[in-house]
Amino acid sequence: MRKALLFLFLGLVALPAFAGVRIGVLYFDVAAPDESYDFLSTGLPEMLMTDLSNQPDLTVVERERLNAVLSEHALSGSGLTDPDTAVAIGRILGLDLCVMGTLTVIAESMRLDTHVLFVETGEIAGGVRAETRGIGGVFEMVDRVSAQLVDMIRSLRYGKGAVPVHFVDPASDAPRVDVAFIVDTTGSMGDEIEVVKQEMRRIAVEIAQGTPAPAVRFGLVEYRDRGDIYVTKVADFTYDVISFHETISTVYASGGGDMPESVFRALDDGINSLSWDKEHKVAKLAFLLGDAGPHDYTDEHYRLDSAVRDANKKGITFFTIGCSGLDTYGEEVFRNLAFSTNGSFEYLSYRRTYVDASGHMASYIYEGDRVYDEEAVRRELSASGVIDKDASVFDIGVTRATVAEEAAEAGEIDPESEAYRSGGAVGGITAAPTSVSDDTRDRADAKAAERAYTGSVSGTETSVDNNLDKLVTQVIQSNMATRGVVYDMGHTQARIKVRQGDREYWIPISDTRQLTRLEEAAGTGETLWLAAGVRDTSGEEEAGSPIAFRAGTLRIYDSPAEAPMMTQRSLAELEEDPSFYANNGLGDKNQWSFEAEVLALEYVE
Repeated sequence: MRKALLFLFLGLVALPAFAGVRIGVLYFDVAAPDESYDFLSTGLPEMLMTDLSNQPDLTVVERERLNAVLSEHALSGSGLTDPDTAVAIGRILGLDLCVMGTLTVIAESMRLDTHVLFVETGEIAGGVRAETRGIGGVFEMVDRVSAQLVDMIRSLRYGKGAVPVHFVDPASDAPRVDVAFIVDTTGSMGDEIEVVKQEMRRIAVEIAQGTPAPAVRFGLVEYRDRGDIYVTKVADFTYDVISFHETISTVYASGGGDMPESVFRALDDGINSLSWDKEHKVAKLAFLLGDAGPHDYTDEHYRLDSAVRDANKKGITFFTIGCSGLDTYGEEVFRNLAFSTNGSFEYLSYRRTYVDASGHMASYIYEGDRVYDEEAVRRELSASGVIDKDASVFDIGVTRATVAEEAAEAGEIDPESEAYRSGGAVGGITAAPTSVSDDTRDRADAKAAERAYTGSVSGTETSVDNNLDKLVTQVIQSNMATRGVVYDMGHTQARIKVRQGDREYWIPISDTRQLTRLEEAAGTGETLWLAAGVRDTSGEEEAGSPIAFRAGTLRIYDSPAEAPMMTQRSLAELEEDPSFYANNGLGDKNQWSFEAEVLALEYVE
């Protein structure tokens, strides 16, 4: 049967005034063989609203306000599935765009089609779709649709030209930061370049999640070598995320072949051709990414000492990232540039996952010339307390985590800094790498060498990833934390004990902005609607229950209406199938929502 429900507006999504776009999301139509799928007509758009509300440039208005508008204009009942009626509603509410959707179910296959409608003209601006098999794939399907919708909405053109997408108004008093990527684009850098292209929007979104949210300009220098189609290409700084994303999407890897590249020429352009902000209070961060050292041309007079001199004069901090294949001379140049400008050098982490004949899976992390067993190193680092039990050592990097471990032991990290409070020891050394002594780095290098895996790696390789996007995001967030910007970087600050019925759980808190509300509720008998991601502990011998809650995933809802119906579960239900609930849920954090009493709040030393 086909169930046509009224297009009740779940929420208004509004880009900031300087972007000038207002969007409405409607209930979805459902075409299914029976009524058992009807709940998805409200569940799907509710989850989509929540995903959109997590974007720093989109704001979801309360449903109560929208329902009041519909009631006032007697817009209820049947007949609202017509686009003309949707346009009329959109005009009443002052919208620019409406999002409409249809879910089609045939046997086990499900397909979600969404369309974006121009309210002013009634024309369809475009659409996105995603498919899945079975109800278990709904969450992933919504994640794909929401990501595509965000990209489409941001790239739509209005009137005379494109609307620039600024996560934060650059004319405001927000903290400002210039971020430049200086990237080797020769043929061997294909995988790394693809990560930058695919994850640029996510990097920008994560940076904008701070309080107060910073205004960020991005710039790019591509470099190859003499004899290639170009030596360098420069794209100057812009606040417009979509414009920069379009620029970086055209980058491709080609050329090279003789290993040394025109690194010094790229540094000259990156430091002196980009229009760095001249104000001292603006953070200026440059990421040099490459897998080869510099070509020492005799007629090239801009050298390492020139780059260090000019960077320090302009207040630019370099974070250099060595990719697979970087030789000893290249590493020396990358290290010296970073440490001489108050930055840091990191090897990019590559994770390779293998499955053997019995079906057992194992992941190994490759950094420079070392290999690490991911799970073994994670257990060791979490036992030392340098990373949380739920933290990904792949995202952080084994070497960086080990340096943080040794620096904490040596007392070389300021525990009162915002970078430490937000990101722990790793955040502390990321924000202030020069506080770590050479002796500490030497001890960390020796310990990392001891942690290296010496066995043989066998099985069929199933995937290869690198942590470039996580590394860049962590560096920028840690540095902005030194300028008063607060982030949730996944480091546990406290924990709350919650109760639902006869079940009690501890939930780690990594976002200091949540503490005030939780302190108000703790021990008062008040219940809160919460959302969090779970971890499957059913196979852990020391675990007292089949699930645990993951750090960095907690969300507090202001009202029960904010919790998407499809994500609402009891703690008992979460315990029934830990593996499913750990790998499904809302958004990237796989969150599930529930109501619970907050019994206590404890701060973590």
